[in-house]
Amino acid sequence: MFAAKIVYFIIALFILLPWITLSLKRIIPIYRRSRKLPILKLAILAAGTAAVVLAVSGLYRFTIAYQPPLAAERAGVVFTKRVAGELDYSVYMEQMAGAGLAAEGFESVSDEELKQAGFQTKRYSLGISQRTYDVENGAVIHYFRHTDGDETLYSYVKMVLVDYAWKVVEHIPVSREELRKIEENMRFYELNLPPV
Repeated sequence: MFAAKIVYFIIALFILLPWITLSLKRIIPIYRRSRKLPILKLAILAAGTAAVVLAVSGLYRFTIAYQPPLAAERAGVVFTKRVAGELDYSVYMEQMAGAGLAAEGFESVSDEELKQAGFQTKRYSLGISQRTYDVENGAVIHYFRHTDGDETLYSYVKMVLVDYAWKVVEHIPVSREELRKIEENMRFYELNLPPV
């Protein structure tokens, strides 16, 4: 997701820098001649700049919702906060819904089931599977690797496309053996999570 932010920031710069430069080249000579600010040209500059910023931010929001790996990454970050003890089950469910990540009928495991799966209340680094796995009814699955240096645990998110946005239907821990049945040498991208 950080890479997407950088890409859209660069896109905004490539659009805004020529626009602002060209506008200022027209505004500055007028100001020097008459010592009055050309209000209409400044208003057009401000409106154009605001339109570009809104368009690029809208495209960014669409991209992070429409691309399955980016939606899964957002869900994985919230799950990592839950596992670290920063969020209890109800707050986790609220954050998933508030971020627009939870589909209707979203399911996750209870805190007790997390402990039974081996998750302890500590901060894990997060890796996301390089592949998106298609399942029935157009749903997709992304797998997560949670490591803390000593142990490695796994989970997956199952997502469905709802109105041009991927929403999480379930987020469930999975064992390494179950993962091997799907793909023997599953590869993961490491995600840079913000510090606690």
